[in-house]
Amino acid sequence: MVHNKFKLVVPVYNSDKWIKKCIDSVKVQTYTNYEVIIINDMSTDKTGDIIRQEIKGFDKFKFIDNIEKSCALENTVKGIRYICKNDEDIIVILDGDDWLASDDVLEYMNGAYQEDIWVTWGQFALLSDGKICQYEGENWAGEIKGRFNRRWMKRYLFSHLRTYKTFLFKAIKEEDLRDKDGKYYTTAGDVVIALPLIEMAGKDHRKCVDKLLYIYNNTSDLNDMKVCPVKQTSIADEIRNKPSYEKYKKLITKEQKDVKVDMLVWSKDRACQLDLMLRSIKDNFKNYGRIYVRYDYSNPEFKKGYEKIKNKDYGIPIVYVERNSDLTIDDFEKNMKSIINGFKSEYMVCVCDDDVFIRPTLVDEIFNYFEDDVCAVSLRMSEDIKFCYGTQKDSPLPDFLPCEGNFLKWDWAKSDPTTDWGYPGAVNINIYRTEWYREVIKDLTFNNPNVLECLFNKNRQWFKPYLLSFKKTRILNIPVNQIQTVCKTNPFGKDHCYTQKELNDKWLAGVIIDSYCVYNYQNKGVNEELPLTFKQENE
Repeated sequence: MVHNKFKLVVPVYNSDKWIKKCIDSVKVQTYTNYEVIIINDMSTDKTGDIIRQEIKGFDKFKFIDNIEKSCALENTVKGIRYICKNDEDIIVILDGDDWLASDDVLEYMNGAYQEDIWVTWGQFALLSDGKICQYEGENWAGEIKGRFNRRWMKRYLFSHLRTYKTFLFKAIKEEDLRDKDGKYYTTAGDVVIALPLIEMAGKDHRKCVDKLLYIYNNTSDLNDMKVCPVKQTSIADEIRNKPSYEKYKKLITKEQKDVKVDMLVWSKDRACQLDLMLRSIKDNFKNYGRIYVRYDYSNPEFKKGYEKIKNKDYGIPIVYVERNSDLTIDDFEKNMKSIINGFKSEYMVCVCDDDVFIRPTLVDEIFNYFEDDVCAVSLRMSEDIKFCYGTQKDSPLPDFLPCEGNFLKWDWAKSDPTTDWGYPGAVNINIYRTEWYREVIKDLTFNNPNVLECLFNKNRQWFKPYLLSFKKTRILNIPVNQIQTVCKTNPFGKDHCYTQKELNDKWLAGVIIDSYCVYNYQNKGVNEELPLTFKQENE
């Protein structure tokens, strides 16, 4: 679990009746990875003195005591810019006359942000009567279903507790925080900030929280809805009629680099080829997370090959999952679902033992374009793929969509479905979102990868319309022999054939496949037979 850093920003003015309760509600939080900045806007009561007394000896609290009068929005911006130094910091807005509803608020929010969430809002209870998210008969917190357009918004729904990632706040244009005179808006600051955040986050990165997190003090006489309701409504209407923000494309920061991809490697009777695959992960794939090898064997000699694999140090973290020792029991589906249910990374990839990473592969940047309309990142497709080995036919390149960076994006449904360009459902060599893959397979029945792939391709409606890839192939499949018997027409070994027994005998004798003949190979298909070269393991 990621232990997120929360930065609580507390603007306050003349709240000596409430500020201690506000501060105490933070002090008692069971989740302690947080910091607080309190901005006192020249209070004329005892607010400042109470703050100093209550935070004395608490290093998590910082205090700004204004010497010039500001407004709530300006103080909020000042606090954020003072305390938030990391783009991944989570900003929490807590007014000084309100307080957190329970001691587990930050604990709960840390759990919410385990998903790829950038902004959250709701739920609060009124101090006066305890009603949840109700004010003057209206609901003040709600989920957004479908597309959001600020001009269609009938009423404001993004209420307390409001939280958001620092990088998203930093993407708000400074001029959008200010009025026509260049000054910060003096009221409706929550609307000023929230609407751009909601738009930039998009439907996959925003969340209405369903737990009571906040006590809203509607008894305060300083509430803007009491002090300046007409002006508040006027500014809110002005903000609703400003241009909308485009969906935010998250850039790589130092904290975002080294994205992890969990891996499942399938192998049966091919320890020698598996050895090459594992070496290629170490040599060429920089984003590996958890690596599981689920291996199967049809006789004791092949099992010996895997015992040798398990005793070799590949310099990468590998968990080996052996098939049931009773060869009459098929536990492939059970093993696979158990492994994928244990994946922790947001992304995953499955590979076969006859796949090889042929080029250095770093996926951090391409994930910036792994958006809602993309079903997967293909590690096998590239602008070199002009022949389909499976159907033995030419494979014209699709019409690529504009895509920044050194990447390709295309609509697979508009490509020939009998070629690899029109084939979205490869169960291996595609990087998928882990949760999607897990959900898709949970109710499926299969006993090997080929059956699973058949199910994928009978249900292409499961797949989003676009695929992404690098411009050069990252993984090549080398079909010099065949294990599966489901798709009997799949070609293999037409020009170069090595039996499983032949390769296993070499492996047990200390001979390995030389990666030199494979790395940086200039392929024109996703599957290509190669003449393998061999060398002694210790050379």
